[in-house]
Amino acid sequence: RLTRGQEQNSIAEQIISHLLVNTARSEKAGSLRAFFSTPGNDVGFLISERIINMPPQISVPLYETLANEIRKARAKNLPFNFTHYVMISRLLVSPNDERNVMYTNAEEEVFLPECDLVLDLACNSSSGGASNNAINSANSVDGLGRAFNSLTQDEFVEKRKVLVFKANKLDKITSLVKGAFPIN
Repeated sequence: RLTRGQEQNSIAEQIISHLLVNTARSEKAGSLRAFFSTPGNDVGFLISERIINMPPQISVPLYETLANEIRKARAKNLPFNFTHYVMISRLLVSPNDERNVMYTNAEEEVFLPECDLVLDLACNSSSGGASNNAINSANSVDGLGRAFNSLTQDEFVEKRKVLVFKANKLDKITSLVKGAFPIN
């Protein structure tokens, strides 16, 4: 839970501060600041660290289980009444062509049209800064069928984006992911 003003929740404050500081150069930085300052926003922080070589289809039951567990917790009057979710998505970008983008978790690209805010997050990675797993993943076809055979360690930049979407869209996003990555 990322909720401002809770003295006992200093970790949430540190995460929010990190997001605000590292998105300050984004043109939507003011919108993110206003979002975290809006009373009534109850924000859940989603962390998705799926193993790179696992197919994106594995994320569907994970998101479905998450949604079910949150519904069960709310039914027990536990404090899981999220209005929004925030997640950080990692992607690889060709410096020669900004359109040549691959999300390390391919399913997260499906989230974009459903997001209220998408901001660039400053990170310390630069060309050649990604792991060998990311490079191996980049030298393949991503989950949407795009080939990235030309990317090598010296030819891409690792970037991150902050994705903010309404909590009531999680089921729709899960369905979209299921449709984008059908199980054969």
